[in-house]
Amino acid sequence: MAGLNNAIEIKERYPQAKVYYLYRDMRTFGKNHEEYYRKAGELGVIFIKYEPEVPPMVEGAPSSLLVNVHDVLTKNEILAIPADYVVLNVSMVPRSDAQRVQEMLKIARGVEGFFSEAHAKLRPLDTASEGIFLAGTVQGPKDITDSATMGSAAAAKASIPLAKGKVELEPTVSFVDLSKCDGCAMCVEPCTFKAISIEEHKEDDAVKKRAVVNEALCKGCGACAATCPPKAIYVKHFTLEQIGAMIDAALAE
Repeated sequence: MAGLNNAIEIKERYPQAKVYYLYRDMRTFGKNHEEYYRKAGELGVIFIKYEPEVPPMVEGAPSSLLVNVHDVLTKNEILAIPADYVVLNVSMVPRSDAQRVQEMLKIARGVEGFFSEAHAKLRPLDTASEGIFLAGTVQGPKDITDSATMGSAAAAKASIPLAKGKVELEPTVSFVDLSKCDGCAMCVEPCTFKAISIEEHKEDDAVKKRAVVNEALCKGCGACAATCPPKAIYVKHFTLEQIGAMIDAALAE
């Protein structure tokens, strides 16, 4: 869409200029965006489709550029286009500090590096961390309209806990059985949400180290329960006995 907009701008300012638009796929998916494609064609923008395996090649000096492209519509005939300017539509990439933000807020990122939502359809603005919402291009490439819409929706989402004055926590969080915990700290490192710490407790006139769960940070992933040697930590409503009963019931069927 940015390329189409630029092509239209050039043709409107300089009607005699020859503008070539080289593309692999043309997807004007937004509301009224097809109008940009239609208008560019009416103004005389020449569209040339090429195969991804054979991208266009630019040759020559800056003063005499030549673009060679395999035109799909003419069965890969090679077109040599002399050009005064060659403009590349660059992709949108995440900011360089996205990794630092991820570690600070404990939110997930996709393979492209953008932040991921909790659920694509049911919770498109929420993250795994309560009270943190996504808006605009942090989730992926967006135009101004989509960014503004997401910003308004995220603001509405954020206003709910602000109006309540409190945040309701999920009941499925980790719990430590202090009578079994020996303070080995094996559960601290696996916790990606940094919800577990080792603190000193006074027991029988002696000071002992025990694991403590911050329920506001815990998401009930169960990584701590899987790494606890004495089985002193578990996720509420998902104890080993409960999981075992579920397995037995499933096998019985």
